[in-house]
Amino acid sequence: MAEPEPERAPVVIADTPSAAETMRQCRYCCGSIARAAKVCQICGRHQSAFWQHFRIEQVGILVSVIMMSIAFAQLREARSERVAASEAVTRAQRAERNVVALNNALREQFLLVAELTWLQVETKNEFGTARANLAIQEILKDLNAILPQVLPDPAQRKRWVEALEKRLSPRK
Repeated sequence: MAEPEPERAPVVIADTPSAAETMRQCRYCCGSIARAAKVCQICGRHQSAFWQHFRIEQVGILVSVIMMSIAFAQLREARSERVAASEAVTRAQRAERNVVALNNALREQFLLVAELTWLQVETKNEFGTARANLAIQEILKDLNAILPQVLPDPAQRKRWVEALEKRLSPRK
């Protein structure tokens, strides 16, 4: 007699999904792709509704356009800053020319005052001599040259001379 066969455990079939459950069709080429796939391996197209309208090269073009727009905006800003800097340099150069002109005028006025003082000191005790009379004429000439620069308004100059004359004692 044959030995009885040992009891076998019943075979349990695992719940493995069928191929139909793990795969799906590409919406463009109808090829079979994994259900979780976002891009078809056959045609290379994206399966989501938003990205279906874009290809990789289209996204690259879009990024390039955005980058060019940013570069253009930066170029405009740099150009406006360059123009502002150029205007500032022009104003600074104009101010420098004004300062140089004022310094030259001040130098001339100082030299005239120094000349007046020198002539007065040099002829201090020489009343009535030709040399003293010449010094007085030179002093008056220099004063008449410097006064219009210091007091450009003729009425103001006249008032200033009158105030000086009042400080002197009357002539005899």
